[in-house]
Amino acid sequence: MPDGDLTGQVLLTRAWLFQLVAAVPIFLALGWWVFDSFFWSWSSIYTLCSALFNCLFAGGIVFIILVQRQLPGASKSLTSYFEIGKSVLATAMWIWLLCDAVYHPRHYSYYPPDVEKEYQKRKIVFSVIALVIPIVIFYPTAIYTTYLARKAGELPGSARVADGGSERGEGSNEQTPLLGA
Repeated sequence: MPDGDLTGQVLLTRAWLFQLVAAVPIFLALGWWVFDSFFWSWSSIYTLCSALFNCLFAGGIVFIILVQRQLPGASKSLTSYFEIGKSVLATAMWIWLLCDAVYHPRHYSYYPPDVEKEYQKRKIVFSVIALVIPIVIFYPTAIYTTYLARKAGELPGSARVADGGSERGEGSNEQTPLLGA
């Protein structure tokens, strides 16, 4: 991001901190759960897969944030792609959480069926409330960075790219080096 948009870059950096605060505990807790499931036979294959994939989703968010921290001069389009990727991963985690609450088989339930239904309803409500995290923490950064990249003409479908301009500059052709000379 250029220096002219310093306020936006500072806000993005602070948003990354909140994204880390949301993703790291999930990553560590589910990582421990996966590790524990490998060595003990108490869990089912579904439980292991659920913890493993959600751990990978949270780990992907943490990895993207760490990569973003190491690329302070990244282009607006790259920053937009990173933010969209984190939003997709957060949405995938939320969809898995909701589907798990609605459709998870309860083969080893200790509760009577009426209590089990109440437990399932409560879990669905908590899953719907958990949608606040992607909406508040992940989606605004994706929307903001996509807006900046489209405004700068760095994304497909933006004004400069649609008018025939290229990301390498107006005077580029096939003989112009890709990385610049």
